[in-house]
This record gives sequence, C-alpha cells and structure tokens, in this order.
Amino acid sequence: MYLDSDYPTAREAVLRWFGDMDELRTELLTGDNPKGRLQEWLAQRGMGHALKYRLANTSGPDHAKVFHVEATVRDELLGQGDGRSKKEAEEQAARAALAKLTERSRAEAAQPQ
Repeated sequence: MYLDSDYPTAREAVLRWFGDMDELRTELLTGDNPKGRLQEWLAQRGMGHALKYRLANTSGPDHAKVFHVEATVRDELLGQGDGRSKKEAEEQAARAALAKLTERSRAEAAQPQ
C-alpha cells in the first residue's frame, strides 16, 4: 500500500485496521482488561449480574464494519464504545463506563455527609 500510494494514506489505513497503537501496546504490556475491571467493580457493589452489553448499531461496508456497543446496568446507560470488532467496541464501552462510575464515586465522596 505504501509503495502504491504514500505514507499518510498507508498510516491512515493501518490506524483504521489496528486502532490506536499506543493504547494497544499499553493494554498488552499491562494486561489491561476493562471488561473484567468493570465486572469486578460492579460485583463488589452487588451488581455484577446486572451488566449487559448491547450491540446498538453497525455501520460501514462488510470489509470495514464499525460496531457500536452500549454497556448498561439495570437499564442505565453507563458507557458506549465503537470498534472494528464487537470485542473492541465492548472494551471501549467498559472503559467509558468505568470512567463514568469512577467520576460518580469521586463526586459522591466529595459531598459533605
């Protein structure tokens, strides 16, 4: 591809295929498992079985599908994610849910009792 076009075109294609390489490298080196971390966080609060991932939408041509997934607990939307696979979209949704729940916990802890 690089030889047939140019560096920016090849770079864009590789990033589209593999996603953010810095994020992927971090996940591989740290063993990051956002779905597992979210499940553990919810289980500690008695909501582990309430977590659901729902495929909300797919877009793009068959050779370049983008999946849109929602992570919900008891019908509350906690996070959304997009990815080139359902797994990647679920991981993104789990990350978004963890960020939301972490922020919510911080806000609750900061409120005077």
